[in-house]
Amino acid sequence: MDSKHFVGWVPTVTGHLSFTTIATGTFPTRCWRRESGKKFVAVQRRDLLDVLVPYADSIEVMRFFREKLANLVVGISGRFWYILDAQESADGETLSGSIHMVPAAKNRPFVKTLRSWLATSGNLDVFDKITPKIKNASCYSVEFSLERGGKASIFPDLVNGGSQLQHLLANQTFFFLKDISHVHQHHHPSHDAITEVEDVSSAEDKSEWIEQTQFCLYRAIIRFKRFKNEKALFRAAGILAYAQSFDRTYGEDSSLAKRFHVDELKESLAVGREERRHFHNRSLSVSETVRGFFFAAFGLVAATGIFARLGGAKDFEVDQSLILVAQYVASNPWTAVGITALLSFAWAFFTHRLDPSEFRMLRLFLRLVQGFRLRWALVFHVLVTLFLIFLSYLFLR
Repeated sequence: MDSKHFVGWVPTVTGHLSFTTIATGTFPTRCWRRESGKKFVAVQRRDLLDVLVPYADSIEVMRFFREKLANLVVGISGRFWYILDAQESADGETLSGSIHMVPAAKNRPFVKTLRSWLATSGNLDVFDKITPKIKNASCYSVEFSLERGGKASIFPDLVNGGSQLQHLLANQTFFFLKDISHVHQHHHPSHDAITEVEDVSSAEDKSEWIEQTQFCLYRAIIRFKRFKNEKALFRAAGILAYAQSFDRTYGEDSSLAKRFHVDELKESLAVGREERRHFHNRSLSVSETVRGFFFAAFGLVAATGIFARLGGAKDFEVDQSLILVAQYVASNPWTAVGITALLSFAWAFFTHRLDPSEFRMLRLFLRLVQGFRLRWALVFHVLVTLFLIFLSYLFLR
């Protein structure tokens, strides 16, 4: 193994990873696992393109078109096959082996052979025969070891390029190992960059990765805690459980690891959740009151319109505004329904019944505009305002 290596931590709240459940998940794509005794092979196709296409991360058809778009427009492909060849140690405490990253676009004959093997019984004797093809087709290979406690050590082959490229490739391999080794419970799987690998080759103290991993975990807790919404507070509490597990497994053995006031942090998260629940109940009460008032007012307008239509206006004067509203609703029923739905949607955001971060298009829009520099802010706001005015004109004309 080359002396250059990276170390990261695969999250486990129990402190003991289950090697028998590795490669049994489906994120980001289905993972195949073939085993024989303490040896097993895992294969997964992964899309590493960073091209912004709406809904491309969750819909297979959109991922296909994103790949084709990148092939035609940019001339690149982001599809790779990750192949893990692992062997469990005699005492069952360590998993070691190799991981190969094979570009799908440049190795179609090999990929066809690989898919044929996966479609059959997946006998490991057949896999051993295609191992030389794997090494020839691979653009990046590493040796790895994974402890029960979650410590993952990655020993890459020599790569032409600077340290940044080597760190990037090691991270992608580490993310693959994390995805197939544990279920993402307290954050969205596509955002699994809370912890990364650390280059420990030149570090004087080989336990510096413990300090960095601990820092990333607690930074994520504080970041979620500051969002001040119930979902983020639950995520912070879940990551805190991971952080405590990491501290117990590795932090206690490192002089660089910090000691955090965990009990006080738990209390703060609990108070934050109770505070959000209190204000949510208050806003819910207000929204229910407004909803009742809306339906009462709508019933009054409808009754007034019907009464005026039947000639009841002879007995008393009906307010002209009510007549105008009733006439507009009767003349433009679908427009009235659209306006009501739009107002209800806006009110749901205002009362926090809907979380804007749940909408994928909104997150995509924020990613697109976050690169704007400050000097473009005024121009951007003007364009957005004009666009919204135009939409309002089309909707209300």
